[in-house]
Amino acid sequence: MYFILNKSIKFIPATNELCLVLHDGNSILISNAASRLLDELIRNVNEISTRDELLQKVWEDYGYTSSYNNVYMAVSELRKAITTLGHSKNIIITVPKIGIKLVADVDIFELNRGQNNRSPGPILSGSESTLNSSEDTMSDLQSEKISDGSPGMHVLVEENRADRTFHNYRWLILPFILLIGMGSLYLQHVQEFSIQKLSLYDSFDFQACRIYIINRSAGYDIAQLRDNALHVIDVNKINCKNGNKSIYFQGNFLRSGLLAEYTLGICSRNEKKNSCETIKHLAG
Repeated sequence: MYFILNKSIKFIPATNELCLVLHDGNSILISNAASRLLDELIRNVNEISTRDELLQKVWEDYGYTSSYNNVYMAVSELRKAITTLGHSKNIIITVPKIGIKLVADVDIFELNRGQNNRSPGPILSGSESTLNSSEDTMSDLQSEKISDGSPGMHVLVEENRADRTFHNYRWLILPFILLIGMGSLYLQHVQEFSIQKLSLYDSFDFQACRIYIINRSAGYDIAQLRDNALHVIDVNKINCKNGNKSIYFQGNFLRSGLLAEYTLGICSRNEKKNSCETIKHLAG
């Protein structure tokens, strides 16, 4: 049997657990004294339980030495647990020099497995409620709700197998979503930083020479660069009629578009011996 406070907080006296109804996988364990105190406050919900009455029923009846300090420590523990669950501690009110009052709407639940269960008499405050026996066999998911006449108090018989199953499987959903997200980020990262092979040169043949335009990617007109390369080769009297050569040309221009400076790299293509030289012309 367990209790639901204000439709949101679940209290299980048998295991001293407090948890949220929708998140009962995460629970707070309270002390035996705090559990007995909350159970006693539920029996007298929305009514003041005197300090002496609480000392008698929560401590002395169980063979423990009682004191008012015991009551206030247990109340403090309950308030802390309730606020940890995200609810106001004002659900438990201290009436100075008199006692403690639980202000809440309380439902009582009991699992039903096809047997005619009865809610224990001491749980109900006020006049005693009697449950009539049912001749029909109750299914696992059938529940009965019977009011005892006290405000906020109900007896509920419920089968919560489906709810338990959902909470067992929900922990598998989050890792699955995280795995999909990480896979998507990895694919995006690979596509973004994948290296593509770039064509660094524009090349063409002139007689026996292979001429490479190095700065073709700088935004210059490639036709103009080719003409400038042939002009520079002619000015420097590089013989492209005899002997295979590889010539690398890079030219820089003034804002007027005129060739300001250039660099030539000339390498002979000989099977026995390769040689290279560099010609650089600076502006001015």
